[in-house]
Order: sequence, then structure tokens, then C-alpha cells
Amino acid sequence: MEQLLASLGSRVFLMNNVHDDGPTVFQTRWAMSFLAGPLARDQISALMADRKAELAAEQAGEHESVSSEVSSPSRPVLPTGVGEAFLVPTRYPGGDGRRVYRAALLGEGSMHFVRSSAGVDKWVDARRVLRCGKGVPEDVWESSEALDVDAEWVSDPEEGFDFTDLPDDLRGASKLKSIQKQLKDYLYRHHPMELFKSPALGEYAPAGASEVEARLHFQQAAREERDLQTEKLRDKYGSKMKSLESKIRTAQDRIAREEDQYESAKMSSLLSFGTSLIGAFMGRKIASRTNVSKMSTAARGASRAAQQRGDVKRAEAALEQLHIDMQELEEELRHEIDQLGQEFDIENLELETVTIPPRKSDLKIGSPVILWTPWQVDSTGEATALF
Repeated sequence: MEQLLASLGSRVFLMNNVHDDGPTVFQTRWAMSFLAGPLARDQISALMADRKAELAAEQAGEHESVSSEVSSPSRPVLPTGVGEAFLVPTRYPGGDGRRVYRAALLGEGSMHFVRSSAGVDKWVDARRVLRCGKGVPEDVWESSEALDVDAEWVSDPEEGFDFTDLPDDLRGASKLKSIQKQLKDYLYRHHPMELFKSPALGEYAPAGASEVEARLHFQQAAREERDLQTEKLRDKYGSKMKSLESKIRTAQDRIAREEDQYESAKMSSLLSFGTSLIGAFMGRKIASRTNVSKMSTAARGASRAAQQRGDVKRAEAALEQLHIDMQELEEELRHEIDQLGQEFDIENLELETVTIPPRKSDLKIGSPVILWTPWQVDSTGEATALF
């Protein structure tokens, strides 16, 4: 278990499930960044801005009750210096009902994003629509919604449309300009540019790329980096393997030398012992001084032979350990190459989300515009959006 825990790689986890027979090892994809800690109030607002708009749109939906709203064929007079535009209808539900224009506030801005390390120097336009059928909400642009990029507007109304009253909040030019100025702060806080970055490659995906597009963008670079790191690994382990190969050759030479010495000592011992026996059979006394000396020499030779035999075994054991070390080194190299393959696999490649705020000094906000949005109202006062 200790060895298993020590060998766990990036995004590899050991799970102990009481319903399983044993622990399970599993791997996760890079799907999200680690949490940075408690969120600040501005961060919460930034995260919830789009959701608030979605909830407001869901609550309002494509249908709203406008039974209390008064409409007239007469076009309301706008404050001096305030422009107006008429959103072109894109849907017609049919059926009976009168068609009306309801006032909304159109906010337009241009944001400049710059990040030299990511190669970003880009202007992005933003268009937000604030529905004002029931007045301007307290949080103003927090309740706005993005205007579809395909949306079109014209300078004159279509025939057959009435107009609802202009909300009081939109009757004063100063109030409109104040609301419009708040758009600058809103865009700065809630509309950063997000890029995908690969820490392993040190590269950024193009601005606006989705995660799938970012991975495709990094694919070739990931392969090249994997091959480069693999070559570095082979060079690193190659020097270690050469050192081991040299030790193996030295160990093999030592075994050959020790075996020669063992054979020589064994032969010398046998000759000495044999000479002493021949002397005894030839009539000399076994206990004579000469025979005793020869027997002692033979015994010492046998001892040396036994010692040499031990040296051979130790040399063989050392060689075997060197072969084991070589196998372990080769296995370690294969394991690290496999890890590189997983790390730079396009599906497993770690991606970070980098947030770039727009340059506040470069933010450009357009003049306030009353955008008349087309609706169809049935006999019950239920209004259906025509956009």
C-alpha cells in the first residue's frame, strides 16, 4: 500500500469504497482549477451577473403581463440629446393582438484587452439591453442581458405598432447619462476576457477559444514537447545506463579473474595433497616431517581455494545485483515515458483559465440610446416578445 501511494501521479487518486472489495485507483481529467479560497464580494457579483440576467429573463420569459401599461399610437418625446432605435422583429407568433414598442435602454461599449505574455491586444464590443417596462431596477446593469450579435435595429418604427409610456427614469437626460456611466464600471467588473493556458507548454490559446478548441490548438505543441522531454529523459537515463554497463563489464571481468584464481588455488591444493599421498605410498612415513609439511601446504591451499570460491560467489552476486539495477532503471525510464505520454495527452493536458480585465482607461462607452423592443399583446394583457 505504501508503494502504491508513493507511485500515485498527477490527478491519480486512491479511493476506499466500503461497497468494493478493495481500494480503487482512478484518474481524473483537468476539468477545473483548484479553488482559490473564499470569494470576495466583487468576485461573487462577477460570477452571479450573468446568472442574475438569466433568472430575470427566465422570470420575465418571452411573456409578460402588461395589462397595467398604457399604449398609444403616438411616439413619446425623448429627452434632448438622447437617441433612439427600433429593434427589428425576428418572430411573429400570429393570432390576434396589438403590437407595441416597449422602451429599453441600450448600452454599448468597446473594451481593450492587453496581455503581452499571451499575445493579446484586442478590442471587443459589448451590447447590453436593460428592459425598463417597469422602470429602471435598482441594480441597473446587473439585470441587463446581452443583445444577440445578429440583432438589428433601424431608425424608424414599423407600421402598426403602438408605444408604451416612457418610464420616468428615462425621461431625464441627466438620469440617462448617469445610468450609462455605470455601464463602464459594470463592463470592467463583469466582462473580463478569459483565455486557456497550458502551464506545461507555457502557451496560451487564442482569445475566445473554447476548451475543445484550446486543446486542439495545443495538440501539435504538446506532441513536440512530449518528444523533447522524452529525448531529455533518454539522455538522462542513458548516462546512468552507461555507468551501469561499465560496472557490469567490470564485474564480469572480476568474476573471470576470481574463477581463474579459484581454479589455480584448487589445482595447487590438489597437487600438494596428491604429492603428500604419493610420498606416503612410496614408503615415507605419513607422519614424517616432509609429509606433515606437504599436508599443511595442501590444507592451506584448500583454504585458499575455498576463499577464492567465496570470492567468485560474491562477484556473481554483485553482478546479479547490477543486472537487477539495470532492469529497475529501464523500468523507471519506461514509467516516466508513460507518464510523459499521459501528461501531454491532449485529453489530459492541464489547462488554466487566465482572466484579463479590460483596460479601464481605454473603455469607451457610447451615448445613451432608447431601444424600442417589439411585443405582441393579446386581449388578456399578456405580452409576447417578438425578438
